[in-house]
Amino acid sequence: MRNRIITGLTAGVIFVALCLSRDLVWVGAVQLLALACAYEWFSAYRKHVVLPVWATAANSIILFVGSCYPSVLAFAERTETSPQLLDAVLAGAPVVLCLALLARAAYGGAALGGLRNRWGAMGALYIGLPFTSLILLHRIGYHGEGARYLLTVVFSIWAADTGAYFAGRALGKIPLAPRLSPAKTVEGALGGLATSLLVGAAAGASLLQRPGTGTILGFMAGVLGPAGDLWESALKRELGVKDFGSVLPGHGGALDRLDSLIATAPFALLVLLLHR
Repeated sequence: MRNRIITGLTAGVIFVALCLSRDLVWVGAVQLLALACAYEWFSAYRKHVVLPVWATAANSIILFVGSCYPSVLAFAERTETSPQLLDAVLAGAPVVLCLALLARAAYGGAALGGLRNRWGAMGALYIGLPFTSLILLHRIGYHGEGARYLLTVVFSIWAADTGAYFAGRALGKIPLAPRLSPAKTVEGALGGLATSLLVGAAAGASLLQRPGTGTILGFMAGVLGPAGDLWESALKRELGVKDFGSVLPGHGGALDRLDSLIATAPFALLVLLLHR
């Protein structure tokens, strides 16, 4: 537990510092995170899904090329009337697909099933597109406004994780999704939602001077964040692995730690773009 807390605090401070950095630094950080997640995805599926050599090579190329899309978007010259809105929709589309597959997995089906043979394309979609929302969130508004939106989302996700943990330990009785993650409970999920709403409102008031906007972002973090965590639980259960990686002691890998953000950020971006 001690190592878990130290690792979490250290990674959190670094992540916040990167959020507050210049755009170019943030783009580089997001791209490195995307590549780290792609490598963990590659390592898990290459090992546990047996395919011919040519199929493994093709999946690997598709995965790593697709995971570079955040950099492509960041430096591309755009001519569309509303490029950010289009990119936000594209970033959220794979998450919608994953949530649909999550519903199937929760009722006894497989997470990817036959799509495991196309793990490269699935990884490229799941990692490459949603990660672009982190760059677009950082660029909303002027004078660091985007970084404050992003931090409101991140703080709300962390609050949801913390609230769910303590509420689940103290009150948890009703399983939330026993086929996917037996330890998660309905009470824990509700506790996480309550804390994410409170922290979202507080962050919105202090960082954005918009407590209503912060509450909306907190609600999304409290609902979509746990869904993203359950989705990766479904993937790991299907593969028979505990974590996708081990780079963060006590937390698993980058993909394990960013699952809630991957699920939440695209929809937070979409809401902010539609209501600005």
